[in-house]
Amino acid sequence: MVSDEYLDKISGLPLDEWQLVQVKFALDLLPEDQIDLFLDERMNYQQMEQIRIALMDGVLPKVVKREMTVTVPWDVMRQIRIRESESRDYHDIAEMVQGLREDLKSYQDKECVYLQDQHRLSDKIKSLEQELKESMDDNNRLQTEKQELQDTAVQTKRALQNMNLKQEDLTKQVQNFTDVVQQKNEEIRNKNKELSEIQDECATMKATIEKLEKQAEQLRAQIDKVVHDEQPKRWFQKPFDLTKTLMRIDFDAAQLEQIRLAYDEGCSEQQLKTIARKKLDADRMSQLRQYYFLLNRRMTATDDVPEDQSPNPVPENYIPDSERGMDALPVPEDMYIADADWRMNDETYFADVIGN
Repeated sequence: MVSDEYLDKISGLPLDEWQLVQVKFALDLLPEDQIDLFLDERMNYQQMEQIRIALMDGVLPKVVKREMTVTVPWDVMRQIRIRESESRDYHDIAEMVQGLREDLKSYQDKECVYLQDQHRLSDKIKSLEQELKESMDDNNRLQTEKQELQDTAVQTKRALQNMNLKQEDLTKQVQNFTDVVQQKNEEIRNKNKELSEIQDECATMKATIEKLEKQAEQLRAQIDKVVHDEQPKRWFQKPFDLTKTLMRIDFDAAQLEQIRLAYDEGCSEQQLKTIARKKLDADRMSQLRQYYFLLNRRMTATDDVPEDQSPNPVPENYIPDSERGMDALPVPEDMYIADADWRMNDETYFADVIGN
């Protein structure tokens, strides 16, 4: 049993958990001077274990102090311990055999009397040798199993550490995935909001298109009524049905607006026929309409117009393009025809210029 002072000495040493385990195993089994042989923080717990087992197996302290130092690896210490244990056991057996042999020599005269005892002792020696061998084999097996268990414990500890690291990594990945899912959900909500706005705009545009289509239908009805009521011009070789043209050709809203303005400004049916063509866009229709408006003003001018009155008055219902919200389009110089003899064929000439 160790003293309290010795326990205080042990508690003051910088030993780890496994080293303290080896010391605690030896407190009740070894004296203090033998415990001091492996009470060294420089030794690992395996070296301390081999010294403790050697002392408990009866290896001499002087042998331990001489051969099992801190610089000797633990597996070498294990070989030294086994060797010393075997040599001590064999030495004891050899001494026993030698004593028996001396007894046998001293009792040779009594061989007949003690023959049975000799045979018994010989059998006992063989049994002891066999038990010794079996004990050594069991000891080696136990040491191997113990070492395997220690190695397994170390591997298990490392595997546990690796599993903890993997768990931390998985936790981080789950958090990252959660953040990504939240971000994607926010993007989906924003996209749904944009989609709702686009749907509202589409509904507004659809309502506008329906309104324009209704206006176009009303315009076609007005043009159809006016065309049927109006007498054909004398120079028309073939009657022109503007309503059928408007119903047959799919004009857009801008083209229909230019045709309506041309009709309001008093263009003839031939002029309307020249304007109402699908291949002319709204800009070219506007140029033709303005040209015809200027041409009609010149043709309706008279010589007896008063000086204070313009020879080509502007119709009361005429609205310039700038006030209608459209940019004024320039009229090419070759559209102005000075010679009055060309006026009867001006539609064909201007259609060729625009892109007939």
